[in-house]
Amino acid sequence: MSHKIAGFQKCEDFLDARRGSGNMHHDGQFQVVGGATRAMEMLKLVGLEQFANKLPVLVSTGQQQLAAIARAMACDPPLLVADEPTGNLDTRSANAIIDLFEELSRRGKTVLMVTHDPSLTSRTTRNLTIADGLIVDDSTNSIVNRQS
Repeated sequence: MSHKIAGFQKCEDFLDARRGSGNMHHDGQFQVVGGATRAMEMLKLVGLEQFANKLPVLVSTGQQQLAAIARAMACDPPLLVADEPTGNLDTRSANAIIDLFEELSRRGKTVLMVTHDPSLTSRTTRNLTIADGLIVDDSTNSIVNRQS
């Protein structure tokens, strides 16, 4: 049985992402079709193809976070869990990642995002507010398709 959920951490090796190894094959259960080719496509999608041969110590924490997002998407999961996906990103990169998540949602993917950034919640279809371990608000947004 394969996993249906992909999550990510920022401190992952770009080289492993490019080769299609590392955490993309968690216990042999993530199926990455295309290996290195797919990994490079995902790095390009997040704007990091020129850094594919770099190790995490040689790039910024924001670039590490983008590589982790690329790795999570490489196995094409129906559910992507994103914990503070824009926390280490500049405004331009953060907007690009949220644009990407919106596109994934339009394509039928589910993106579960945890954030402390209230500006991001206006771009989601549903928001759960949790305080002290309890859901204190459950609201939906009417999303207008944005033209980039």
